[in-house]
Amino acid sequence: MKKTIFKSPRNDHHSDPLAKEIADSHKKDPSVLIDTLRILQAERGGLTQETLIGVAEAFDISLQHVNSVSSFYTMLDSDQPEKTIRVCDGPVCWVNGAPDLLSYFDKLKDEGWVVERNSCLGLCDHAPAALVGEKQVGHLSEKNFSFGIAEWKKIPALKNSPKKGETRVLLADLEKIDPWDIDSAVEAGVFVGLSKALEITPEEVIHEVKESKLVGRGGAGFPTGLKWSFVAGVEEEEKYIVCNADESEPLAVKDRILIDHNPFLVIAGMAIAGYAVGANQGYIYIRGE
Repeated sequence: MKKTIFKSPRNDHHSDPLAKEIADSHKKDPSVLIDTLRILQAERGGLTQETLIGVAEAFDISLQHVNSVSSFYTMLDSDQPEKTIRVCDGPVCWVNGAPDLLSYFDKLKDEGWVVERNSCLGLCDHAPAALVGEKQVGHLSEKNFSFGIAEWKKIPALKNSPKKGETRVLLADLEKIDPWDIDSAVEAGVFVGLSKALEITPEEVIHEVKESKLVGRGGAGFPTGLKWSFVAGVEEEEKYIVCNADESEPLAVKDRILIDHNPFLVIAGMAIAGYAVGANQGYIYIRGE
């Protein structure tokens, strides 16, 4: 367990310049605290107590609050995140040979690597898998340990051409979309559905979704239109759309692929849902892994 030291920021201490820049650009909104810590960790190779003090001062919040966040999330738990290897111990990786590799991983500790076992990484289609820093690596075997870690096989991009007998719907525009460029999504027509939804009433949107017989993708198969109608019927000043992108269940990796390759489709769907039920804020919940 990481040792956390609680101190009060000193009045004569200057806030961290980068943390101050981020804090000021977001009007010191503490909701960006995790993102700020991740940025600083990547920039500095770790989160020192000095950095945490600077963050607390930049956001004008208590150091105890900053310490509690930095010590709670495992992706913020290393002083040298780029030297951390998180080995997936999910059942799919386990049956594909992960236990046979543990002795090899242990030897890396002598080279200064921090090796941790991690619950399912959602990389079941690349088992056995691991995270090297934040880089996804997969299809690991004994031969991987005979050469440098930098050469370990990265998770390959999804094949552009569908397999024989495969019909793509959500990923139909895979070749047209750059997941880092919203303009490519606009050109591919990702937001056409949202535009059409805004041309009709929220009640008509819900009716269309009911008629489509769309159901949830989480396993229960609950009718989406019915769920939306429940939320729309509640009179509240504030409503929220929450996208659950956790996928912590073993073998539930379908949504990771969609998010990796067409995240704008997820955002468009959230916007349609928000319009239909009267929500004006949306949140995406996703694990650091």
